Amino acid sequence: MKLFYTYLLYPMLLLPIFCIGQQSKVDSLKSVIALGNQDVEVLKAMNFISFEYVRTDVEKAKFYLWKAKYLGKKLKNDRVLSSTYSQLASINQNQGQIDSTLIYLDNLKGLADKAIGEESDVIKGNYYSTVGLYYKKSGNIKEALPYFIKTYEIAVNRGDLNSASGQAINIGNSYLGLSDFNRALTYYLKALCDFEQTKNKKGQSYCYQNIGECYIELNRYDAALKYINKSMKLKGDMQDKRGVGNAEQSLGRIYMGLENYDTSFKHYSKALTICQELKLSNEEVKIYLNMGKVFSLKNDTDKALFYYEKSKDIAKKMEDNASALTADFEILAIQQNKTKEGISEKNAIENIQSFKETGAISKEAASYKNMATYYTNLKKYDKALEYT
Repeated sequence: MKLFYTYLLYPMLLLPIFCIGQQSKVDSLKSVIALGNQDVEVLKAMNFISFEYVRTDVEKAKFYLWKAKYLGKKLKNDRVLSSTYSQLASINQNQGQIDSTLIYLDNLKGLADKAIGEESDVIKGNYYSTVGLYYKKSGNIKEALPYFIKTYEIAVNRGDLNSASGQAINIGNSYLGLSDFNRALTYYLKALCDFEQTKNKKGQSYCYQNIGECYIELNRYDAALKYINKSMKLKGDMQDKRGVGNAEQSLGRIYMGLENYDTSFKHYSKALTICQELKLSNEEVKIYLNMGKVFSLKNDTDKALFYYEKSKDIAKKMEDNASALTADFEILAIQQNKTKEGISEKNAIENIQSFKETGAISKEAASYKNMATYYTNLKKYDKALEYT
């Protein structure tokens, strides 16, 4: 069951600065900000430093983004301000702050709607990318894909290879969610080639991660392990805490597939610690769901239900209906209370239809499997066959 994606936000600032190591980059950005000038260079530096901190210290990232929001409004620089709103929307959604997310999306839309001249493509690109990620994280893949494609086309037309590669990953992630593995791999490999050309190690680490995810979906765990370990090495070298957490999740999935459940749970536990430190509620949803899956496979239903319920609760707070429905199906597969059977089946059918409408093919397939398992456990084999 596909539960994890790397979401890539590449604000289209198109500013070729600070192409050096991460800590040196952060130090250089701090020195620019420390000048205290109320100008566009400081505004750019605040956005870039937040982009670095978002994977290691989210609160620091937000601190600089709030300062950037104030300065961007003062300077009336909509181009850079659109990047600020884009990052703030993404961070707030990751933390489950949906009301704040929608406010920043609305602000970003306002900038995009009034954008004219040579800056308009960049501002619109930031809006399309951010809306795409919003729909993607909400489980609505069909809605997300056209926005990523629009952003990709803008970046290509502007000759912005890094932004185009970032959007290629998001397009690949969308096709992965739609279970179109060939198209997903095509976009991942294209992004990897371009990131290698620009010597962008962070981008390469994203590509390795997602290629590994593709192989996990194909149950080719040895190939997946090779790419995830490559990603983990790069992320560790760059001190990319969030990236390491993502890789730990993938390792959890790999060892679950290899039926090494204790090792799988250890990796998920490491990932959970990182995500809680970074306040990534959206990732907690997936980790708890997979922890539940581990205990389901170990036939420890009490612990499985505990983790499924935690996943469902957080998903509902984040208005992530697709993930909440996925947890519901896992719970349904365990529960065998006859008095609830009719209601459960009705809800299950409605939920399957929801997955169809959003394009979550893998979740739809997993739901059919869970229904079949549910009726098999009840020894209602005719009903089980209906979902096989």
